Amino acid sequence: MKKTVIIIALFCIVTAVQARAAKRPLVEIGPKANLYIGDDVRVGFGAEALVSPMSAFSVRTEVTELSFGDYTVFSLNFGSSLDALIHIPMRSMAPYVHAGMGFQIIDDYTALSIRAGMGLNYNLKRGLDVFVEPGLIIQDYGETDVIFRLSFGGRFGILK
Repeated sequence: MKKTVIIIALFCIVTAVQARAAKRPLVEIGPKANLYIGDDVRVGFGAEALVSPMSAFSVRTEVTELSFGDYTVFSLNFGSSLDALIHIPMRSMAPYVHAGMGFQIIDDYTALSIRAGMGLNYNLKRGLDVFVEPGLIIQDYGETDVIFRLSFGGRFGILK
């Protein structure tokens, strides 16, 4: 049993040493599509912006979104969203976990949302990544709702 634990620990150490965090652009923007599944189903098309002060950490905000469902909504930074992305170093794919929150003030009521999930970047060519990102959003708009969100799109590095 001890030999097995030691072999697994050595394998994890060697894997961690071999993996290198990819150089990320300082600023990235990109289009994305979202599928929201909750009480109703919505589809949204929008854009996001990422700032990566370190190679393993990024901060993201939703810039704009046009979503369709029972009704159509156009929003600029809907819910004042701010997410943190922690990139996991790997050689071919670039997985990450994300968590964040947002708030929105409607008249005299403040609505909160918390979101978390995971994602996977794939580098197509220099300066262009495509991604897929499943996650959950917990919203408090009078009642608490849990929404599954599946996002996919591209990110273009605009500042190194």
